[in-house]
Amino acid sequence: MIFTLTPVSDFSVPLVTTEIDPTPANPPAAGSIRWVLLGLAMCVFAIGTAEFAVAGMLPEVSTGLGSGVVATGQLVTVYAATVVVAGPLLTAVTVRISPRRTLLGCMVIFCAAILTCAVATDFAVMVLGRVGAGLVHGVVFATGLVVAVSSVPPERTTWAVGMVTSGLTLATVIGVPLGTQVATHLSWRWTFWLILLVAAIGTAVLAATLPGTPRPPAPSVARQARTLIRPAVLATLAMTVLGYGAVFTAFTYLAPLVQHFDGGSTAVTIAVAAFGGGGVVGNLVASRTSAEYLRPTLLTAMVLMTLTLAVLPVAAQNGLGATVVDVFLLGAAAFALIPGLQVRILALASDAPTLAAATNVAAFNVANMIGAGIGGVVVAVAGVTWTGPVGACVTLAGVVFTAIVLRADSDNASQLSTGRKR
Repeated sequence: MIFTLTPVSDFSVPLVTTEIDPTPANPPAAGSIRWVLLGLAMCVFAIGTAEFAVAGMLPEVSTGLGSGVVATGQLVTVYAATVVVAGPLLTAVTVRISPRRTLLGCMVIFCAAILTCAVATDFAVMVLGRVGAGLVHGVVFATGLVVAVSSVPPERTTWAVGMVTSGLTLATVIGVPLGTQVATHLSWRWTFWLILLVAAIGTAVLAATLPGTPRPPAPSVARQARTLIRPAVLATLAMTVLGYGAVFTAFTYLAPLVQHFDGGSTAVTIAVAAFGGGGVVGNLVASRTSAEYLRPTLLTAMVLMTLTLAVLPVAAQNGLGATVVDVFLLGAAAFALIPGLQVRILALASDAPTLAAATNVAAFNVANMIGAGIGGVVVAVAGVTWTGPVGACVTLAGVVFTAIVLRADSDNASQLSTGRKR
């Protein structure tokens, strides 16, 4: 599959179309496509769990390494910063290597990094493992998404993206809560061993089913970089930052918001699992609706996100049940954005789809850092219950911005259909 753009003007949002590449280079056989997508989803599951699980077992890791909780918390920041800086750079470097070699090589590095975390005896070694895992995070996501999209017909594009990103939603609903419980009742090292097991199985599935498809001739790095500064591409990245910056403003501090309920750590696990469960539902629904109804899917998700964040303090005052329902809807809204935003940016950056996908992953992690920072200020100044309403303000800005950008898409499509030029 190749993506094409129909430009209307240099500064307007182009109309996105897709078409089948008439001479695909050794794509996966029809029977193996699902296995390839399964392998990719397992790798993404392992990566997503590794990224977020540390936050749920900070006390255990801190005790095990002999470092303070605050210092140990920086392992989350180190990981996100590595993804932001290294993801696009390494993707640009590997863009001329076959997807099979890129994915398998990166997953071997990831497995080695997780092994380092599992056996770490001091903070410096743990940082080294986190940096190693963060280095390949964006490359695996980006290359995996491009492989998924190129393996299916155009009408199945969002479904393929949803299959891969389902690994991330399942990491939230299963991987992170399970990792937290394993760390609490066994050892945080066992959490990393389990992540390593899943990553190794996913890598083996890819090794057995993913063909050695050669990379097509790639444009220069400078040309790829120019692709990323197109207004429409930058607008899509801004949607990612605004949407997920708001989510992480509240989600980062979900534990202190709910830990006062009966059950303590169990209440936290239930709330985190509810967020992930909503994410599974939102991802599945959006994977089917984004192909034909991209604009209403994205706007509906952002409006729902705004509402759930705004009423989060009210839900928290009405018990764990109300909070779980609200957090479930927040997770559904958050993950409903992923298929549409990923497909949109892959199409808009047709000259550099892999680099664009990696940059969008970096934008996700920028949102993580910004949201956590805003949430920290809110907690310090006004208290944890205000993280939701402040996040809602950020998302409301995202709703307005997204509506303007997608309206421009509609206007351009209308002009093209009537034969008018700008």
